[in-house]
Amino acid sequence: MSSGPVVTLAPDRYSGRKLGKYEIVCRLSTGGMAAIYLAFQRGHAGFQKLVVLKQILPDVKAEQELVDMFLDEAKITAAFNHPNIAHVYDLDVASEELFLAMEFIAGADLLEIARACHESQEPIPIGFTMAVVHETAMALHYAHTFTDPLGRPHPVIHRDVAEKNIMVTYDGTTKLLDFGIAKAKDRNTRTAAGMVKGTLGYMSPEQLRGKDLDARTDVYSLGVVFHECLTGMRLFHGEDHEAEIMAALETDAAPPSEQNPNVAPEIDSVVLKALRRNRDERFPNALEMARAIERISAERMWHQEQIGQLVQRYFADRREQTRQLLSSDALAASHETTRHVLPPAPPPSPARQEPRAEPRSPRRNTGERERERAERASAQAQRGGSSGAGVARPVLPKGAAAEALKAQLAEIAAGISDSELEQLNIAGSLPVIPPAKADGGSGAGWSGVPSTRPAQKAVEDVDDSGESMDDATNDLRAGLISRPPQPQRPPEPKFDDSTVVRGPPAPPPKRRPDMRDSREARGEMRDSREARGDLRAERVDRNERSDRGGPRQGQAPIPRRTQDAPRRKRDQDSAFSMFKLGAAVFAILAAAGLLLVLAMRVLGSR
Repeated sequence: MSSGPVVTLAPDRYSGRKLGKYEIVCRLSTGGMAAIYLAFQRGHAGFQKLVVLKQILPDVKAEQELVDMFLDEAKITAAFNHPNIAHVYDLDVASEELFLAMEFIAGADLLEIARACHESQEPIPIGFTMAVVHETAMALHYAHTFTDPLGRPHPVIHRDVAEKNIMVTYDGTTKLLDFGIAKAKDRNTRTAAGMVKGTLGYMSPEQLRGKDLDARTDVYSLGVVFHECLTGMRLFHGEDHEAEIMAALETDAAPPSEQNPNVAPEIDSVVLKALRRNRDERFPNALEMARAIERISAERMWHQEQIGQLVQRYFADRREQTRQLLSSDALAASHETTRHVLPPAPPPSPARQEPRAEPRSPRRNTGERERERAERASAQAQRGGSSGAGVARPVLPKGAAAEALKAQLAEIAAGISDSELEQLNIAGSLPVIPPAKADGGSGAGWSGVPSTRPAQKAVEDVDDSGESMDDATNDLRAGLISRPPQPQRPPEPKFDDSTVVRGPPAPPPKRRPDMRDSREARGEMRDSREARGDLRAERVDRNERSDRGGPRQGQAPIPRRTQDAPRRKRDQDSAFSMFKLGAAVFAILAAAGLLLVLAMRVLGSR
């Protein structure tokens, strides 16, 4: 049987509209404060959830009090978790539109069920009414005694319990809706003096008079719903609002059995106690009312399956419309659950082979470097002593320095006359450099030059770079021999002890070796830096000795006591100055104290 009212559920001009993360299916209804839409929320892997969007109307947004009521509903209901209270999922703003996302309840409210029964000329079953009122009373008790997760009590008074705010689903579950004008201690809005909020015909006498409300006002409103569902008629009615208000304030409710003979006297007593005009005579809370219903008619109350069958029978057409709407071609694509394969994880990258660092020799201190130099000098002296010379052979420079030295030696050799060279040879200072031959072949060369030096044993010295001393000497010889003859320079002036002797021009700056290619170059630069540091330290030490009046080079060392005499003199002068300053300060303080004592005595005598 499907004689109930047909509610059109079909795609309309709102279908497909996006509101935040929700897509509207169709509009369900429009009230004085908000519009209600059926929508769904999409997610990953075909996830989809049907919701109801409650969007505040554009002309209501200008009324701050109504907006606060809307926000209060979201704030109060979002914390509830009860099977008989509709859940609120989200509060959001999209395109300057404020809306709530709530639980989608597939079913009908009590007002629609009462109309369906009236059109079918059938009374609302008593067992159905008692079960729905019982579950609503339990939902109200939960709100009246609500406690937040921190254990703090937050009682909530609904203040608008009526058939339009109680829904029954197709599976027989009762849901309490619309806490928009609920009274809570943390509400943003407050009812102004002389203003009454609620639905006429369901408000308690104290609510109509604007008094302070408690849980018993909701008990009265639920009693009105109980009475009207049992009789199928309005309890308080009149020609206008004033007549309805006066009927609620002055008229006692008649027993439901007068209109419906099937109502038992025990049920009449429960209904009439909930409708007492004096709230002290009512049930103290909704839980007591629910227990009273259980005691008198536990065997008469319908089960959830029976309630669901009644709703499905009266609203089969609406249920079919909902099924067709959700299974239409427009929504089938969005409902399909596609298989989402996660992208494969990238293969693990091979462990990076860190280059093995070459072991570096520990940094040497000055003492170690000095010992190494002494050992090298001792070894060179030993090699020189075994050859009969007794003097270590110098280490020839390499690279650009060697080329510069070759050029300097060639220039010096070209400027020495033969007679001077013979005199130097007689003195045993320099070997005679024979003139270079054009063919560069055999003849009197370096090997045929007579020398005053004793014969030396041929010893091949190898420097750090692996080049033998003889190879370097041959390079120098080749450079000197191949040098073209230069014009003779005038004789050098004679020098005495006061003349400043200037050395040859400085060689060009040494090219910085490539640090990446040669470890030997790095060691050479390190030795060079250390040598420069040693020279710099020696120069600083010499300057300090000069400043302190220490011995200069060639002088006898100055005794330590004589060196420290100026410093001790300065320390004594400084100590004496501090003593004089302290004595002056003490004298000033003593004089000031004496003057202070004299002043006090003079003042005391007066």
